[in-house]
Amino acid sequence: MIRLKAMLASLLFLFVLGLAGTAWWWMQPSEETVIRKETTTASSVYPGVSIRTLTEEDDTYRSSIQVPVLPDEQMNEKIEAYITKKEAAFHEKRKSQPLKFLLERPAAFSVSFDIHSVGRAVHSLVLNVDSFTGIREPREKNALIIDLNTGKKVIPSALFQEGEFEKVKKLLKADTEREEDFFQKVFLTEKEVVMIREDGGEVSVPFYEVKDLLKEEWQPILHTEKPEPKESISKDESENKRVVTPEAMKKNPEGRQVALTFDDGPHPEYTPEILELLDEYNQTATFFLLGSRVDFYPELVGDIAESDHEIGNHTWNHKDLTTLTEEEIRKEITDTGQAIETITGEAPTYFRPPYGAENTKVRRAAGLPSILWTLDTKDWKLSSSEAIATRVQKKIEDGSVILWHDIQKATPEALEKVLIYLEEEEFETVPVSEMYEVKANE
Repeated sequence: MIRLKAMLASLLFLFVLGLAGTAWWWMQPSEETVIRKETTTASSVYPGVSIRTLTEEDDTYRSSIQVPVLPDEQMNEKIEAYITKKEAAFHEKRKSQPLKFLLERPAAFSVSFDIHSVGRAVHSLVLNVDSFTGIREPREKNALIIDLNTGKKVIPSALFQEGEFEKVKKLLKADTEREEDFFQKVFLTEKEVVMIREDGGEVSVPFYEVKDLLKEEWQPILHTEKPEPKESISKDESENKRVVTPEAMKKNPEGRQVALTFDDGPHPEYTPEILELLDEYNQTATFFLLGSRVDFYPELVGDIAESDHEIGNHTWNHKDLTTLTEEEIRKEITDTGQAIETITGEAPTYFRPPYGAENTKVRRAAGLPSILWTLDTKDWKLSSSEAIATRVQKKIEDGSVILWHDIQKATPEALEKVLIYLEEEEFETVPVSEMYEVKANE
């Protein structure tokens, strides 16, 4: 009898343990739910350099990776290996966090890059790695200089005359002892020599201050002449743009209206296709552009504006703004606005936060109203244009703000199906700003 009770107790314990294990398994985020979308663009304003964009997300994290694709395959492999290592470290830290915490505050991983035209075909590329896993990790930077004529890497130490290391190090206020370690952190901009500090900050000196230290062949390539001082111009406070806040969706009493919005572009192949379709069906849209891609594809930005479509701000690098400081948020938005204004003559008057992630800090720092969406096409998840179009047709209604991505392969074909449907059902497309009534904050 005692043995029977012991056996039953053991079975009961195993049953409860099995239930607990099953419950734990169901609570874990499934790897199959991870959405991973990748696209590589083929051409840009920088000859020989294209962009590889990779986005991932599930309930516990968000990841956005934008890296350069270079003519030299060995350099591409080194960049890929570096990013893979950083990404693996991020996921290891993420998985050590409690699931409940991650569901409330998803982790974030971002790789972006800056490109600096130095002279002739010489460019500097700076990779930026940011991660958030409950705490904000210090930004990591890695730089390289390339000659696009040869497709080869330029060794920074080769810029300077023999025996001048100590002088260069002193000018850049470096305490690195080894020359090799020092030059691994050095890159060039249009006017300066820059060194990356251990904390991710930068120290720079203009070329004219190192002119006498440069090798003779580099002096005509770099801008080594000291510029004439310019008079400072104070900006009248009255020139500051007003900040407006969306108050409510605007319904059209005379007919049904929707707004088509496209995020993450421009893309050299899919954005032109989308513009052609919108023109063919006489429809309008709003494009929320990434500053990093505006920099690479300025002609496409001009095409969007010349086609009388609206342009919105989608930040520079598609980072989760809620993980940034207010200063970093402002820079993401301001730099993008300035890049767009340089091309079109007008800065966007509203923005869309990446992932739709915003909070009080983001709204306070942005200085622009945010506009989200009411209908997600899931073109970032669904590979079938038919499935995307069917989803939109089932969910669309008067006042819908529809989210598309003009970097996805299936989007143009799905869009055409939806445009035909809108025409048949007598929907009118309007710029997203017309879907909102706005009130100035004065």
